[in-house]
Amino acid sequence: MNPVHARNHTAILAQGGGVFQSLPYFLASNNILFSKQRFLEIGGFDPSFSRAGAEDRDFCDRWRMAQWPLVWEPSACVIHRHSQTLWTFIRLHIRYGRGAFRYQALRQQRGSGTILEDFGFHRSLPRRVIQCFMTEHRVRKPLQTLIGLGIWQIANAMGFAIEALLARRAGNGWF
Repeated sequence: MNPVHARNHTAILAQGGGVFQSLPYFLASNNILFSKQRFLEIGGFDPSFSRAGAEDRDFCDRWRMAQWPLVWEPSACVIHRHSQTLWTFIRLHIRYGRGAFRYQALRQQRGSGTILEDFGFHRSLPRRVIQCFMTEHRVRKPLQTLIGLGIWQIANAMGFAIEALLARRAGNGWF
């Protein structure tokens, strides 16, 4: 990757992001590169996200609000894997769903978008993944991948609902 490119943009560092390359809307924090100066200019990651889950979405939202581009870099490659069981995968994505609730609340406060935009992304995933299977032939186990996608979506929605109920119970929900 060109270092000048990294100074001026955020770049995703995930090789073969074919399904997502047309959606430079959000870049996962484990796969992005940006200049320290710009990172600090927009306040870095929000420490109010007490556990990993949507702090990167919040960061990218503030980055876009600053009108800086998010760029997908197809030649970059980061290998980021960790061992997971089905249950650790589910717990992780429940946590991400809980963070997504906080992210949506902050987004509404900032006036930077609506939850409906994110629903569009989630609704499009099965179609995009199937399209990737048909055009890129990179996934060896398409059925298992689609099942995993379904589990991810359900766990994420559960986490979002849990956080919404907790916020409502505490009297500080945004619904």
